[in-house]
Amino acid sequence: NSPSNTITITVNDQPTLTPITAPSAVCDGSDLALTTPTVTNNGTAITSQEWQMETAVGSSIFATLASPYTVSFADNGKLMHYTATNTCGTTNSNEVTITVNDVPSLTAISAPSAVCSGSNLSLTAPTITTNGSAITAQEWEMETAIGSTIFATLASPFTVTFADNGKAVRYTTTNACGTTTSNEVTITVNDVPSLTAISAPSAV
Repeated sequence: NSPSNTITITVNDQPTLTPITAPSAVCDGSDLALTTPTVTNNGTAITSQEWQMETAVGSSIFATLASPYTVSFADNGKLMHYTATNTCGTTNSNEVTITVNDVPSLTAISAPSAVCSGSNLSLTAPTITTNGSAITAQEWEMETAIGSTIFATLASPFTVTFADNGKAVRYTTTNACGTTTSNEVTITVNDVPSLTAISAPSAV
């Protein structure tokens, strides 16, 4: 018996992807910087490929990620992966977690108790939540004049005068993502009584 001619069989496979790495941390409102992995088609043309991100943290449900993608703080902690498809099937990359930071958040401040002119103003700082990025500055600020809406750093302790009565104060804090300012409250400064001038009584 004589053997037939030989033929070569072709076996294709679904794509393979190089691993992806987590993108650098970004601030709320920034575009996510992504590095696309290398895709090997393994014999048949790639028909689709895209980034996908979880619809909610921990959901394991992934949806197409637009490019460029502007993140919000709600995206912090979500997983993402890259996916590629050919006629043999779909391959998903490894999953990585994205980190999104935000400006600090502050609890509301309350107006300090009324004080007398010449006293130190008693202020209670709010609770600060860093939202992922270290606090770089924080301070009390007070209006430079009543109703001016121009604020300047308030030294601590601060000795008030009666001219400060009615000025607004606020707290401000900053991290790498920006600055957050608290609500404004008005300070009350009292003073000793004032009297009109008296006149000498008529001669008697």
